[in-house]
Amino acid sequence: MTSSQKNNFERVLEILEYKIISGILKPRERLIERELTEEYKITTGTVRNILKELTVKNLINHMSNRGAVVAEPTPKEVEDIYHTRVLLESYAIGFVVANMDKIQLKKVVAHETAFEKYSKEKNLRGILNHNRLFHQSMFEVCGNQIASDLIDQLRNRSRIWYHYIRGNAQHRENSIKDHLSMIDCLGSKDASKLKEINTRHLTVGYTNYIEQLTAI
Repeated sequence: MTSSQKNNFERVLEILEYKIISGILKPRERLIERELTEEYKITTGTVRNILKELTVKNLINHMSNRGAVVAEPTPKEVEDIYHTRVLLESYAIGFVVANMDKIQLKKVVAHETAFEKYSKEKNLRGILNHNRLFHQSMFEVCGNQIASDLIDQLRNRSRIWYHYIRGNAQHRENSIKDHLSMIDCLGSKDASKLKEINTRHLTVGYTNYIEQLTAI
């Protein structure tokens, strides 16, 4: 892959990923290779590599006679991801608290500050990005690379339904309160309280999405 192809790959991948996560591209909406090459002025090979990466991220599926379509998680899939995230993240939190130092905590705080800024501006792209980075910067110090990678993968699989809840002002306010409480727990090394807050945080997002899904 040439430097130009790599730049095009990363640029268009970011655009399509955001369009899917933000709900601009709807579940089951088709991604047609020819249309993508024309719209973004990129090669067919680059488009196919992008579609492969979106598949790996569980943002699209490939269906017979339809090709690539935006993924639509089922209630059962959402439930399974939720329960697995609770188990894994609760396991990791004890190590996160033990390994969290002042430098890493500043990184976590910086992403929460950015999350608040974009929430006030109602900038969904910034909200989604810094919410992801807030949690990622917290769990990346757990010291178990396998657990950290699995948590990231499950969080990525959750991202496709984030736009249902991140667009809700009350949910954003609650998220900010939870984030700030998590930061307090990290500072005071209170793993038990952090597990409680994190589980509640995941549960609210899960139940809100299920309510939205069943209302459609």
